Amino acid sequence: MNIISGFNVTLRMWKPEDVAGYMAMAANQEVMKYISNGEARTQDVIEREIERFRASQQMFGFSRWAATNGEEKHFMGFAGFEKKEYGINFGMRYDTQWWGTPFPFISGHLALTHAFDELGLDEVYTLTNVKNAKAINMNMKYLQLKTLKDDVLNTEFGPHQRIIYTKALFESVRESNEAKIEKLLDYKRFAVSSKD
Repeated sequence: MNIISGFNVTLRMWKPEDVAGYMAMAANQEVMKYISNGEARTQDVIEREIERFRASQQMFGFSRWAATNGEEKHFMGFAGFEKKEYGINFGMRYDTQWWGTPFPFISGHLALTHAFDELGLDEVYTLTNVKNAKAINMNMKYLQLKTLKDDVLNTEFGPHQRIIYTKALFESVRESNEAKIEKLLDYKRFAVSSKD
């Protein structure tokens, strides 16, 4: 089941073939470096996680959704939501071959669009290890934040920065974010056509 598509990215419910892609991502030390205890995850753990994501979709209408790219639906990682201690958590994770491309940013943007437009949520939040500067920077870009409030929470895995996304703040920057996405995709298309 597709949740939302746009800009050559689709967020959808998990399929059995996604387990292999998730396993490869969860075995990548660069990806997992700042996630929980930083350790790779076994297939058993991954399959239980995916079942939890499916159950969340059934119960609440939202989940961490598989993120895919292009007509071939290449598995990139996931973006979406889970109920957590502080409310509805917005989380993303992508394999390293997608880092530096526009598609992780697009996936998160689509997830937020769906949350505020279709699910009617008023706010969500992220909680990111303070050492993970790249992830914090991406979260700031979604809201075009220049600075962060001192909202660091101590967790069992160390201090984490919380960023709260409100519908009003997301809407105030949505149009310019989508213009930026179009520009990035145009540049990528131009760069590819220049090589041909």
